[in-house]
Amino acid sequence: MFNNLTLTLSELLQTISKVAKQMVFRITPTQIIFVLSEKEVKANGVTSWCEFAADKLFSEYIMEGHSAQENEIYLEISLGKG
Repeated sequence: MFNNLTLTLSELLQTISKVAKQMVFRITPTQIIFVLSEKEVKANGVTSWCEFAADKLFSEYIMEGHSAQENEIYLEISLGKG
């Protein structure tokens, strides 16, 4: 579950969806990063991102990539109707 967060993941995605139609989750062994594409951001084309320490979001978190060199997961998510 969540550790003392005021926003749930669902609420965070709802907030981000008001700004962009697509985003990328970058998941590493220690962080979860939300990246909004430069093309998608409505505020003058500025790239935005938000980094969270995984242990602050979840009480249990285990992430393993394909190998030590490829130890990240990227997920592109469509947030709105397009």
